[in-house]
Amino acid sequence: MSDREMRPSRSTFLALAAAFLSALGLVVQLGAASLLGTLELQTADGQRIDPLAVGTNKAVVVLFISTDCPISNAYAPEVNRIAAEYAPRGVVLRLVYADGDVTPASAKKHLADFSYTMAAVLDPDQKLAARLGAKVTPEVFVVSAAGSTIYRGRIDDLYPALGKRRPQPTERELRAALDAFLAGKPVAKPVTEAVGCYLPPLRKP
Repeated sequence: MSDREMRPSRSTFLALAAAFLSALGLVVQLGAASLLGTLELQTADGQRIDPLAVGTNKAVVVLFISTDCPISNAYAPEVNRIAAEYAPRGVVLRLVYADGDVTPASAKKHLADFSYTMAAVLDPDQKLAARLGAKVTPEVFVVSAAGSTIYRGRIDDLYPALGKRRPQPTERELRAALDAFLAGKPVAKPVTEAVGCYLPPLRKP
């Protein structure tokens, strides 16, 4: 048999390359999903859920909030609008209190005071915050059903910096990211800088 006959054909080579890339993509996807893993946290209503579980939805929006951060509280109306508008499109929004001083009772009061209608979980040990890399409130993470973070950062640019507030936002990055993802398009700005109050330090045992 000649060397030429022993060489793989162009079509065979391309097929093998495609199979390799497909397998590589699967490994990366599975790696992202296993990195997220399963983490059950208590809700304000006393249930235990995995805040990153997408279920039958297309994505989950995880928003870290605070009971006493003015910037976080100012976003309540917009957060409620986003939750209502994107729920029919397969997006579930969950709130997270990463503060050891927040109890189920104080969380329920805060949710009622700001008319929040979505599920909220307590992350007193900041396990979820550490897993996602959250640093401030409000800070948002959009996680796809494949387990990858497709967007993280601010809700919009209403607060360009601490102590500065625009009359209206000029960029709505969270909405833009969700619209792009749901349309099957790349997210133009997958990472932005969240402006708000730093997460409180963990309480010492």
